[in-house]
Amino acid sequence: MSTGPTESQPASPTARPRRRRLLLLALAAVAVGVAGGWWLRTGGPAPPAVPEGVGADVGAAISAARGEVVADRTSAAAWGRLGLVFTAHGFDDRAADCYREAHRLDPTDDRWAYMLGLYNLHDGRDPAAAVGQLEAALACRHRTTAREGAIRLRLAELYLAERRLGDAERLFREHLERDPLDPRCRLGLGVTLLHAGRPAEAVESLKGATASPLTARQATTTLAAAARLIGDQDGAARYEQQAARLPEDLAPPDPFAADAAAARVDRQDGYEQVAALEQAGRLRETVPLLTRMAEDPADVRAAVTLGQTLSLLGELDAAERYLRAACARDPAHVRAALLLGTVLFDLARKETADGDRRTRLYRESADTCRRAVELKPDLAMAHFCRGKATQGLGDLPAAIPHFRRAVECRPEVPQFHLGLLQALADSGLTEEAAARLPAAERVIPADHPELILVRKRLGGGGKPDSQSKS
Repeated sequence: MSTGPTESQPASPTARPRRRRLLLLALAAVAVGVAGGWWLRTGGPAPPAVPEGVGADVGAAISAARGEVVADRTSAAAWGRLGLVFTAHGFDDRAADCYREAHRLDPTDDRWAYMLGLYNLHDGRDPAAAVGQLEAALACRHRTTAREGAIRLRLAELYLAERRLGDAERLFREHLERDPLDPRCRLGLGVTLLHAGRPAEAVESLKGATASPLTARQATTTLAAAARLIGDQDGAARYEQQAARLPEDLAPPDPFAADAAAARVDRQDGYEQVAALEQAGRLRETVPLLTRMAEDPADVRAAVTLGQTLSLLGELDAAERYLRAACARDPAHVRAALLLGTVLFDLARKETADGDRRTRLYRESADTCRRAVELKPDLAMAHFCRGKATQGLGDLPAAIPHFRRAVECRPEVPQFHLGLLQALADSGLTEEAAARLPAAERVIPADHPELILVRKRLGGGGKPDSQSKS
């Protein structure tokens, strides 16, 4: 039986001081914990200051991001966001300081190691450090497959530059298992194989990179070198001639750089300026502004807008370049696909000297418009352009269904009715053409020269059908 005090008995005089001491110790521990937590949140390194001389909007954006770090210096996300804001506005050294702290606080986030790698790659600042940082980024967890692919390709290209050919080939082939058609990867693997003394294998890989505006020129130039090494002198000469006509390759898209680009505070101002110039009829003046904006690989909208503007100005070759870039950066961009399809068709119609090139342009136009209607099945202009391109390839029967679909999608557009009527007449399908004529006459002016010609071909003379409404 216990001889200690029961619940109904008072504690001994010696027990009270002991309890007070335990209570004081507990309170002290809580106080230390609170103070320690406060110190952890506020006692880390100070974030970089707002640079002097920046505009009010930029300064406000940096101050807001910096305030998040000051509030909790243990937050890797806050440090990383501040780094992205600095990167977006060209303060790379300050951004790197932020990425280092973010990576120290959370070494499992691929963003911060990758951005440090880009920082050290820029202007050859420290390639050796970049290798380690990109390797660390690749070992991290990945938010998306696009991010993982961007890291793998960047590291493979760095291995190639360092002549670590075995490592480069391994990463390029790993990426091709995930995306067999990636032109950037096919170019990188082709160059790697060429340096490894395997030119025949290089040729097969490089051919898959000659159509993309991101890789076409370098791939074609490298193909010429590979062809020469395997004794194909005619092929080498042909590739050299093609490469000489190609524009410089565009920068590849980068989802990490896109995060930084999205932090720019003056992006919307640029589009507002473009809109104001367009409304004033000063279309030509938008080109330099849009060109600068389109240099950002993440800004697909700028590339599309610039491509459309150049098309309207009649500069089709330049328009093709930017629209191809937009499609490569965002394969699901419907407007980019439609505009590229129409530009390729216009280029094909203008091509009179090179029959092979004309055929290739018509085929690419039809394929690009097909992709556009796969993305948006009721896109009437894409159906119509696909029909015209197919007609340009000499396959009128195959073109007619596309003309029909264009009319179904947008029956109020005269151009679509005329295209269908002319194709039906040219194919000898006069009964269908005659049946469709009244619907066409309801939307096409009665004195339209092409409508009058169609009537004559169908035996209706030059006057409107009695059932039509002009």
